[in-house]
Amino acid sequence: MVFISVQNADNSYTKDSAAVKNGIFYWEKKIAEPCHASLVLNPDKKGMGLQMDQQELFLDPGVVAELSGNAGLTGSEVKGGPSQQEYMTLMGQLKLIGDEGKKLDSLYQKYTLEEDEDNLKQVMEQGSKLTKKRKDVQQEFIKTHPESFVAFILWLRKVAPAVIDVNKVEPEFMQFSARIRNSATGKALAGRMETARSLMPGKLAVDFSLPDTAGVKVALSSFRGKYVALCFWYRNFSPFESFSFALNRIYKQLAGDSLHIVSVFYNGPGPEWNAILRDANMNRWTNLIDRDGIINNRPVSTVAKAYDLSFGLIPQLHLIGPDGRIILRDINMAVDPVGDIRKAINK
Repeated sequence: MVFISVQNADNSYTKDSAAVKNGIFYWEKKIAEPCHASLVLNPDKKGMGLQMDQQELFLDPGVVAELSGNAGLTGSEVKGGPSQQEYMTLMGQLKLIGDEGKKLDSLYQKYTLEEDEDNLKQVMEQGSKLTKKRKDVQQEFIKTHPESFVAFILWLRKVAPAVIDVNKVEPEFMQFSARIRNSATGKALAGRMETARSLMPGKLAVDFSLPDTAGVKVALSSFRGKYVALCFWYRNFSPFESFSFALNRIYKQLAGDSLHIVSVFYNGPGPEWNAILRDANMNRWTNLIDRDGIINNRPVSTVAKAYDLSFGLIPQLHLIGPDGRIILRDINMAVDPVGDIRKAINK
């Protein structure tokens, strides 16, 4: 059985499978624009990863992609459209760097066993240079291929999993051709940039009303006149303990008459909400739930869409002023959230 994942316009993936008979499989999907796909043959559920027989490729609308070979998917030859050809050109450049990296890995293991500190240091320095070289090759490919969906999706992999910084992302986005920007994938990113624009400091925070732990609906706007530390979160990420500790520090050091914490929980697989709040000592402030607001890592509720939320983009912490306007967006909770909030309030 071949398991297939095909990238969608919103950067999510549609998963499917195809039966292999006599070494042959066939799978068909209508696509409107070039997209990335990955194939895995009979994945070993116990091994999960290093020994997977897999292949990555790019599909073009109306073009049949053919895989052939006798060594499984990993060693197969892929023939496709222009996007696949561009992808193979890029992979050829990166393979040379990858081969250098394998040699360095062998040397690293050798010098580690020998406890050769001087040579280990040199290998690590060469590894850092190789990492930079790989990054430079990718950036140069993106810069010199403004018409390429391969370049666009390579760039999107860096941008999409992060909170959108419009001032940084928009100039890079505009370097791609109008054809790319007006594609479904391009429009999906443009939509996220518009949402990010509406969440910039100085903008009025989008109001919402969600149920608390007692099932009573509470509106964000009901806290007007106070500073609000607004946190969107879920449970299944690491390190959750550092996150809950940071939120508790904010409560202990800053919460009071002038600042209130409002946290919005997104449920996924895992422990029950109230149990999490109790165990993490997070039940001392206003806790709301946007049940099923994110499904299959896509924002589906009004709140999740308004704040551009997915499981990969939360937790997020924002500071909202007494006038309901955003002061800080996406405060870094791993560094000094208390100091950042205190500094903003004291201004």
